Amino acid sequence: MDIVPDAGPSRLRALVVIGTSTGGPKALTELFSALPAVDGVACCVVQHMPAGFTANLAKRLNENSEWAVAEGRDGEFVQAGHAYIAPGGMHMRVQSPSQGLSLSIRREEPVGGHQPSVDVLFHSTTDLAHRLRLVGVLLTGMGKDGADGLWQLRQSGALTIAESRETAVIYGMPRAAVERGAAMEIAPLSSIPNLLLANLQRA
Repeated sequence: MDIVPDAGPSRLRALVVIGTSTGGPKALTELFSALPAVDGVACCVVQHMPAGFTANLAKRLNENSEWAVAEGRDGEFVQAGHAYIAPGGMHMRVQSPSQGLSLSIRREEPVGGHQPSVDVLFHSTTDLAHRLRLVGVLLTGMGKDGADGLWQLRQSGALTIAESRETAVIYGMPRAAVERGAAMEIAPLSSIPNLLLANLQRA
């Protein structure tokens, strides 16, 4: 059964997109456990993981946060209060049909050696900034996946945040974004929930 989009007071008004790799499960657990579910806000997450592992990650985050966390499903509508984890081995995009935002989940070729790819998710959301508040977050990880996507998000008018060197297990993906000029805010992991709240509560 299709999930219908939210309506009324809880209608989606902001979207947070998050990318991470090495050290990500611990970072995501800390982030979501400290971040209250904000009215009208949804999250989409890419964690570099192979097929079969992301379901357990989603379950753990669901149990340790206020968010309703699950693996994303193809065609599923994006709903406020929910966080969607890209299934391992598949790319996740956000689509914008007339009735609301929905997810596209596809097994394709890896992008930059990754599937799911942070850049694929981030790039899919850049044209949404005129419709809702958009925030991009890049956490710990090896390589540079997400740096270009975060830069494009910044260019579109989104708030962009990169985890700082002091807390990143691997300061690769965030560093690539910082060097690209993609991050408006560079912050330790413990400060990111408050940065998000300050922005999202104004949405």
